[in-house]
Amino acid sequence: MTTLKKDLIRQFAAMTSLETMKDSRLVLLTPAGMIVGTAIPKEEADPNVSSMTKVTSELARGYYKENRLPVDAPLEGNDGFFTLKNVLLQSGGTTAQIPFLVVFFDQVIAVSVIGNE
Repeated sequence: MTTLKKDLIRQFAAMTSLETMKDSRLVLLTPAGMIVGTAIPKEEADPNVSSMTKVTSELARGYYKENRLPVDAPLEGNDGFFTLKNVLLQSGGTTAQIPFLVVFFDQVIAVSVIGNE
């Protein structure tokens, strides 16, 4: 069973893929600061982001195999991750732009969607 937190984050991320919201971005508040990024579609056009997504998926499959979990088994609680591209990370007075980021569900405090400004 998925948690409400995971479900809401996934649904907000999916909203950014809708044609009517294609210019929107996901906003996450974490203990480290604010993360603003775009959910990565299954068919990513940017080869660098696509490559990192594939590597991350392979590493996750290795985790499932090592722990004898079915590949499609949901992880318990807020364990698990999702990936973003074109990320802006704001922490304290520092801002960093990152092309690809893995975010762990348990680190998210709040979620929203904003227009791409």
